[in-house]
Amino acid sequence: MKLCHSPSIGNFYTYDHEECRITVNHEMAVQEFLLKNLKDDSVFVDVGAYIGLFSLIASTRIKTGKIYSFEPVQSSIEIIKANVKLHNVKNITLLNKAISNVTGEDHLFWREGAQCISRIYIHPRDNNVYHVEVIPTIKLDDFERDVKIDFMKIDIEGSEVELFEGAKEFFKRNKDCIVILELHNLQIEARGIKLNDFIKNLSQDFDCYDLNLNKLNDFPFTGHFVLKPKKLEYIKKKRGIMRDYGCEIVV
Repeated sequence: MKLCHSPSIGNFYTYDHEECRITVNHEMAVQEFLLKNLKDDSVFVDVGAYIGLFSLIASTRIKTGKIYSFEPVQSSIEIIKANVKLHNVKNITLLNKAISNVTGEDHLFWREGAQCISRIYIHPRDNNVYHVEVIPTIKLDDFERDVKIDFMKIDIEGSEVELFEGAKEFFKRNKDCIVILELHNLQIEARGIKLNDFIKNLSQDFDCYDLNLNKLNDFPFTGHFVLKPKKLEYIKKKRGIMRDYGCEIVV
């Protein structure tokens, strides 16, 4: 581990191979979104926490709320622990698990010096040398059923598909949860999954916004954007009442 410095959080630890300048400036638009929108009592879930940078940023805003940091790579968990101790943060809960579509176990593949791109699959033509380990997994449907989640950041290297498959009930419980998603289109397509189909499924359940919370007509096919669950509304008509995702349906 080595020590770096950020204007937003002060000193923090990262991997020896990381360049401090790049780490500090990592995804600045997401950092600014969190600093602007998180409140004192927010509950924030950091999925794919890596070294805990975004969890630490969240902790500068969240004082009475909670922060949950999911990270499956054990060496990254140790760095998060060091950062939590360094900043004396009391409201971060570390979870050494991957979010998936099953609660159980899966295989995690990661490369030395590139722990930030660990994943639960590798392409058959990928000739890199990987470490592999069995890790615990959990569905969001099975996570904190009695806690209202306000914000979630997702950066999981192509496993977005499994996450949303295992989160149907979660988003019904957390209808106001704001999701900051990094969509890894190349990793998804490399698995033989049709990106158009994945985007179509997302658009049925979520509205899409840019990081300034301007609503988008079309879903981006890569990069960062914000998702909000569509509202379930009761629509009264002369011939009955139907429940639908905000769409006006005559019955």
